[in-house]
Amino acid sequence: MPRRSTAGPAAPPTTAAAPSPAGPRTYAGSVVRTTPDRSFGNVQVQITVLDGRVTDVTTLEMPEDTPESVRRTDDVNRAWSGPQGDAVRAANTGADLDTVSGATSTCNAYETSLQAALDQAGLR
Repeated sequence: MPRRSTAGPAAPPTTAAAPSPAGPRTYAGSVVRTTPDRSFGNVQVQITVLDGRVTDVTTLEMPEDTPESVRRTDDVNRAWSGPQGDAVRAANTGADLDTVSGATSTCNAYETSLQAALDQAGLR
């Protein structure tokens, strides 16, 4: 005959903490002209936010009309974009971004679009 336990019901199994119920959210910054005459093109970035912190910055639009603008775009993306990029660090710490040499107009437009995305997300 099976033995009856006098203990109460078993506790539910423990699991790892669940992800934030809202999950990551994305916010697109404004489209910004690199120069008043748009000679270098437009810049727009998007941030991903999880639990009040920026986890990624990606570009939605960057100048790529000429080989020179492609080089500038690549240099800026390499330095600033992605989960390990300087833009994520700056967004989370309030630090300034260092301008990428030879890409001042692109950097200025990137920063303006980044700030618009941060404002939209209610950060910084």
